[in-house]
Amino acid sequence: MRIDHVAHPIRDPYATHRFYTDVMGFELVQAYAGTKLLLLYSVPGGGSLAFSASPDRATTSQPKVLWEESHVGLTVSSRAELEHWLNRLKQFAIPHEVIDDERVYFSDPDGLVLELEVKCKAPKNPAALEILALWMRK
Repeated sequence: MRIDHVAHPIRDPYATHRFYTDVMGFELVQAYAGTKLLLLYSVPGGGSLAFSASPDRATTSQPKVLWEESHVGLTVSSRAELEHWLNRLKQFAIPHEVIDDERVYFSDPDGLVLELEVKCKAPKNPAALEILALWMRK
């Protein structure tokens, strides 16, 4: 099983489109327009990001989100590729935060936070269920 897509509401389809095509280099692969607009961008390596807009969506600013707590995590294949993305974010003047010199967080025009990190397999924690059980007893 793998994630097929992540969906997120947007306020400005044009800003979203520019961000995901110009900055991220993703391809718009589907668009549906009815009472709402749905845009689907292919993520290199598999899966997609889906965005929906409605005519009545307010154009107010999004609240500040703690990037580490709510984000879409994407991986890159090497440290050199991560450096490429850092340069790209700087080129497009995208605010970002590098954490522990191993991952970078930034957001799209609607506040959806993206994380880029070098791909590595997360080790299995044999105590994971115990940690969850202890937390639930609090």
